[in-house]
Amino acid sequence: MLGTLCFAYNLRSDNIGILAYAARIERMEVAQSCQELLKTCGLEIAEDGRPILHKAGAVFRYELGLALGGDAQRTEQMGEYVEELLADHAHITQYLDPVEMQIVKEGGELDGSMEGGDLDVVAAESMVRLMLGVDGLQTRVAATVVDKLAEFIGAEGAAGDGATKVSVRLLRQLRWLDYVEDAAGLAERLLETLGFAPEEMQREIIAALPDIVADGGAAVGRVLAGMLRAPAGLTLALLEALSGVECAAAELTEARSAVAAQLAAAAATELPAMVRFLLQTATSDTAAATVGLVRRHVDVAAAGTAGELVLHAVAGSVQQQRTVRVAWERAAASADAAGAHTALDLAVLLQLHALPAHARRVERAVQRLVAAGSLTATRVGAVVRQFPGAIGAQFTGLVGVAGRLLQAGGAGVDVAAAALEAAFGVMGAFQRQEIAGALAVHIASGSRAEAAAATNVCVQLAARHPRALRPFAPMLRGLLDGLPADAARGLFDALGRLATHAGSGDDSLFNELHVLVRKRLASVYARHNRVGVVGAVALLRQLGRAGGSTSDDTGDASNQAGTGDSPSPPNQPNSSHAPSNVHALRRAVQLLELLADSGRHRSWAFVALTYDELAHVVETKGLHAQLLAWLHEHVSSAFAERFLADSAGHSAALALDAEEAAVVDIASHSIALPHARLRGPVLACLPAQLRLVQVCEKALRGGSLADIDALLVCGLQLLPNTPDNEDHAALAATLAADDEDAHVELVAALTARPADDRHALCTALFAAANWLREVINAFAGQCASEMRARVVQRVNQLARIERVLSALAASLRGSPEAFRPAATGLIPAADDATAVLPSPGGLALRPVVDSVETSAHLQQPCTVDVDGLQLSQDDARKLVTAAPTVARGRKRKNDSAAAAAADDFARDPHAFLRELNLGAFAVLFHTDEAPPLSAQGLHVLLHELHAAVAAKLTLSAARRTAHTHTPATFGSNTAAASAADVFAQLLQLLPALLRRLDACLDAAPSTATEECSDVLLRIVAAALAWDGLHIPLEDGRTGLRAIMGTLATAGAHTDAAELPSLGAGALARRAFDYLLTLAPRVATSAHALSLLRMLTTVRASAPLHESRVAMRCLPASQRAASMDGCISALALRILAAEEWLAPERLRPADLEFLVAEHIARCPHDPLALACEYAEALPHVLDASNEPPCVAGSTLLTLRRPVTLAPYYKAVTLALATLVRNAHLDAMDGSDLLDFAASVVDCWLGLAKLTQRLTPSLLQRNILVIALRGGLTLTDLFTRQILPLLAHHFLVHRDAAIAVLARMQKSTRILQSICNHSKASRDTRLLSAVPQAKRKLELLIFNVYLLMDKNDCLAAINLGNLKHRDVHGAVVSSQIPREQQFEEEDEDEDDIPMDIEYASDDGDKHLHQNSRKMTPLCSPKSKHSDLVRRRLMLAQRRSAAANASSTVNPENGDEIEEP
Repeated sequence: MLGTLCFAYNLRSDNIGILAYAARIERMEVAQSCQELLKTCGLEIAEDGRPILHKAGAVFRYELGLALGGDAQRTEQMGEYVEELLADHAHITQYLDPVEMQIVKEGGELDGSMEGGDLDVVAAESMVRLMLGVDGLQTRVAATVVDKLAEFIGAEGAAGDGATKVSVRLLRQLRWLDYVEDAAGLAERLLETLGFAPEEMQREIIAALPDIVADGGAAVGRVLAGMLRAPAGLTLALLEALSGVECAAAELTEARSAVAAQLAAAAATELPAMVRFLLQTATSDTAAATVGLVRRHVDVAAAGTAGELVLHAVAGSVQQQRTVRVAWERAAASADAAGAHTALDLAVLLQLHALPAHARRVERAVQRLVAAGSLTATRVGAVVRQFPGAIGAQFTGLVGVAGRLLQAGGAGVDVAAAALEAAFGVMGAFQRQEIAGALAVHIASGSRAEAAAATNVCVQLAARHPRALRPFAPMLRGLLDGLPADAARGLFDALGRLATHAGSGDDSLFNELHVLVRKRLASVYARHNRVGVVGAVALLRQLGRAGGSTSDDTGDASNQAGTGDSPSPPNQPNSSHAPSNVHALRRAVQLLELLADSGRHRSWAFVALTYDELAHVVETKGLHAQLLAWLHEHVSSAFAERFLADSAGHSAALALDAEEAAVVDIASHSIALPHARLRGPVLACLPAQLRLVQVCEKALRGGSLADIDALLVCGLQLLPNTPDNEDHAALAATLAADDEDAHVELVAALTARPADDRHALCTALFAAANWLREVINAFAGQCASEMRARVVQRVNQLARIERVLSALAASLRGSPEAFRPAATGLIPAADDATAVLPSPGGLALRPVVDSVETSAHLQQPCTVDVDGLQLSQDDARKLVTAAPTVARGRKRKNDSAAAAAADDFARDPHAFLRELNLGAFAVLFHTDEAPPLSAQGLHVLLHELHAAVAAKLTLSAARRTAHTHTPATFGSNTAAASAADVFAQLLQLLPALLRRLDACLDAAPSTATEECSDVLLRIVAAALAWDGLHIPLEDGRTGLRAIMGTLATAGAHTDAAELPSLGAGALARRAFDYLLTLAPRVATSAHALSLLRMLTTVRASAPLHESRVAMRCLPASQRAASMDGCISALALRILAAEEWLAPERLRPADLEFLVAEHIARCPHDPLALACEYAEALPHVLDASNEPPCVAGSTLLTLRRPVTLAPYYKAVTLALATLVRNAHLDAMDGSDLLDFAASVVDCWLGLAKLTQRLTPSLLQRNILVIALRGGLTLTDLFTRQILPLLAHHFLVHRDAAIAVLARMQKSTRILQSICNHSKASRDTRLLSAVPQAKRKLELLIFNVYLLMDKNDCLAAINLGNLKHRDVHGAVVSSQIPREQQFEEEDEDEDDIPMDIEYASDDGDKHLHQNSRKMTPLCSPKSKHSDLVRRRLMLAQRRSAAANASSTVNPENGDEIEEP
């Protein structure tokens, strides 16, 4: 038995072995067969397993596919053979590497003994890739590769280089196949492998999936989207894969939700991919939310180097995705843009600026953001410096936006300067060249404000990047040839910095500037002379800096004044003042000598201009201490010698100290001497030289003027001192006394004197006023109480002198002796008249007679006087030769008349007087001085302060200039100060101004107090209207918070200690309450209006406080007490004109503003209030004189028909604003229909008013407003109301049709206005007619679609529209008939484009009530023919289908929509 079993077992074993051997033999035969087949097709497997390809890969695949021939058995055998090859781990890499390709050359033979000359050996695809490209074989080979992939993943683990791993190489064989036979199966296998692979291999598989199964990725997308929820570090690979596979909407939404949840806590390296995925997968519905999410959670400033990639991703997505572009433009343009996302918003806006359709909108958006404080200079500069690559990619947009800000002026100038300066510092040479070229274009634009802003940018670049800007100096230098003096000042500063830069090592630029200055100073034109003076002083400033330090890269070094009693000449420095650069100091002395030498060839006004420029340099600490001491010594001695005299023998006026021995001699220098070396009166340089003396004294004495305090109290010699001259004593006594009656008598007596005497007195008083102004400028800031009291007295005297001067100048106005300061030589000429004016009889050469000596000018031995001009004999001969050329260059008669009008002192006296510097207004704090500041003196100070504030803070960019006054104040510090400097000074003065305002309002009514109150209100309003209130101050507060705090503390309920704890809304409310308490105390309606404007500004500063949405939930009493309610009530009180005087002084623009504020800020129902106005306006045209009433108040300002136009315009625009800002989406059907009905009724009331205008009252403005406002309402109705009306149409069918029919009446009147425009040929009306055609046609088409969609075509019909005039009367039409359409019958051409409405009451017959909707007769817009044809055909189909009766067209009404 056991033997039998053993025999059976051995037999079975032998059989198994035989079978295995047979199977092995079979496999070998199959392998041999497959190998032979491969060799036949072109792929040889060498003995060492190395594959060799003898044919092109495509040919091999094709022949192998033919050989297999769709035979399943042979295909299976080939698959098993490939699997067997890959099972050999020792040789698997040979099948993954590119096969050796040996292609037999023509005439060669295929054998192993062939030489290299007969073969082309090149690299080809791997053998696995070749097999994957064979039809029918791919699926089996791909499955084998995936199986081997899983096998090697487990064997290799995480060790080794990813690029050399067999698993990675196997995976890469499956990528980028030409086609995939079983994409779903292959994807399923890969996803199974993905489940157990390590993280590194998962990343490889995920990255390869889009390249392997792009067409069968439904399951792939689902799995990948689910993997985003896992915390593994596969986010980058998953996002990259999801962007390349097909993904269902639900799965994509899931993926977006997962990415959005991880965005806030994502690593910096993952942010670019996450942001790109979110933005590129956003739809029109999710774009706004996605943009908001990215702006909230992505802080590129904290992302480091990845922030640059985020910006690139955002910019690329914005460029590719229109929905994202629109959404981000709206989000970035909103005023609440957070500062942390400035980089994102800035990159997007710059990207959008490159698109022509968005450029204008981007510029406006940037201006709004700058005005709102969302884009500041600091933020923009930091963004450009931190992300130079991303911002540099949008460099064109950066330059374009910055240029627009420079043109607009205001706070945007600082932002543009910061952006350009940062870009200039971090970008390359090309970008620097473009920036320099753009600045040159702005400087040469011709706009003073734009040129000044661009010049300031050049100065910043020269100070911070002198080496980088130096190559572009020739470009900037070429601009100096055509610039005026005020624009050339900053450019000279920039070029001077470059020329004197310590590291330049080249004097060519300085020498070139020096030659230019010499030429300008030697010119015969006053304009060129001013440029020469400005250039010389600018170079002097830079040389002074260079003399004190070896480098000016870090900015302006502060110059400390020396205290020596007798300073050495600057070209011989002593040991205590030895500068580090003696060469620069000597150059400065040469420039001073050049100015002195050129000045004596001109006039005293020219010398005064030079003194002003030098004083400006000294005040800004731009002069070296040793030069300062030398200048002070010479100018002070010249001033004392020229103008000061002993009081003995002189009758002094306006002296504050009778014991003072000195007197300022004005009478001796009030006329030009016939043989003087300098033309004009010496008085021209009196105030300028005093200014230079006092600023030098302050610089050398630490701000103290104790050594020259005699100038504060000394008297003035106004008239010649003759024994029989009693006028001087009477004038002095009257000017010194504060007696109004005496002043009236004095003015009456002086205006009765001869014209020559009045002109001479005007000259003396003009000089005295300028003297007092400079004295006030000098001593107003001194701390001594006695000096402060004297300054107050000087201010009171100044007010009295200017009153007399203005009266005398007014008495001479229009006469040949009219007082003109420039013609008299008291100030530099403002025109381009030649400095040399030849006499009619030719040039007279006569010896020089020096009647005025000065130690400040050099002497020349051989000179001749050419009509008052001192020249050498050689220069005189040249001038005589060139005299005809100069004569031909004289101005025409009309130019001379214009120059004389500009030099009319009586027209605007303050424009010709010296400015009061910002420091002079410290007098406003002197409330305890005796005598006190008079009302006239206060008015003088406030008028000057308002002039400076209005010029810097409120004027438009076109009127903002570096100097606000005429050349009388050339170089003034007040005029040269920036808007921020003026605001900072005003902020310090504001408490004193508010106290003065309270005092004026509480004082007895008088003309002086009313004028002071008016100016004070305008000053506060100007401060609130400044567009730079968001700029941080030195203490960290913004200007807005600072001024709000000052206004709040001026009230009775706020203490200064509370301010830091108050929020923005509470602080605004405190300031609002204080201003509101002033309203009952003001006297006139104009003052109340000024307060109302300030209240609206304060209200706008707290947009989140007392929001209108929150106000709707409050009781009526609380809504009325809100800020908007108070503003609306105050506007109504002003319109009622019962509390304040002079309502007739309100301008039409003021009435428009009041009505708009009353309606827009109504706390209850603004739309109902607008309807009340629409009902009240027709009462103006009634025969009765009863004024109309609105909101229970009688509008006295609407009594006259002349005020109808501003009211009509305000109500029309307010109605359009209410529709635009209405939250229609939140309304249900009934509320929407009620709102639409109210809008239509109000509009109809306004439109019908135009039909009641009689020919005498047919006001052109009202018709223009009615047409343009009606088109705006039509457009809003089409875009906002009509789509929502369609949503509720089935439920509220009859109400909706009634609204459309009633609106048709308004559009019918618009049609009549258009007809009237053609009959009257009114160009303003005609310009709106084409737009009206387009909007009305669009409305009709939308209404027809609405009816068609809701199966209500039976409710409308087409009919003829009669031609009516503006009063509604039927007139004959002059419009030709429409041409026939070739596609329609002749009967169809007679069908007009009118729509009639019929109401359907259940099953009853249609009520025949005709309501027509018509565009315009003969529409000729682009799509009018198409719209007309479609409407005609649709009407015919509707008539045939419904067989509804035609409605009578006589009672038709009209509809229009944009």
